[in-house]
Amino acid sequence: MSNTSLHGTIPPELGSVSSLVRILMDDINLSGTIPLELWDLTNLDTFSMANCSITGTISPHIGNLSKLTLLRLDNNQLNGTIPSEIGQISEFHLLSLKGNNISGTLPLALTTLAKLVFLDLSANQLTGTVLPEFSNMTSLVYLMIGAGNSYTGLLFCTLHVHVEPRPDPQYYLQEQFHLSLVYSKI
Repeated sequence: MSNTSLHGTIPPELGSVSSLVRILMDDINLSGTIPLELWDLTNLDTFSMANCSITGTISPHIGNLSKLTLLRLDNNQLNGTIPSEIGQISEFHLLSLKGNNISGTLPLALTTLAKLVFLDLSANQLTGTVLPEFSNMTSLVYLMIGAGNSYTGLLFCTLHVHVEPRPDPQYYLQEQFHLSLVYSKI
């Protein structure tokens, strides 16, 4: 369900469909928060609600989604912090939370995501240091953590600044390492 004229709230009843594997609801005019019931869909491998006007926070119950490989909550109105329970999702390949109002520091739990290939946290309100442990993430090929975030400290890797428009995030699953701190305060 992408690019439709649907609108409304996310029905909590979706959480009772225990066999649900994918939620693809990009570009839908949604209101409200992500119901807690959705964070209990243990068979979910894809959760994408980009550009939907969702509010609220990312629940610590995200750690229940142990089979999740892709999470896209881009360009919504999410706030709060990135819960450390995100580190319990060992199958993550793509995590994109860009364009929200997420604050706080980069949780160390992010660096435990050994299979993570694509991470975009740009255009939020994150602060703190760029964790040197990111350099241990050998699968990571795309790291976008700049634009709107303020970090301190030293960078841990060779810098490739990517400023042109980006294609679909899936493109980067086959590409070389990219790191962008464009418009960041370091």
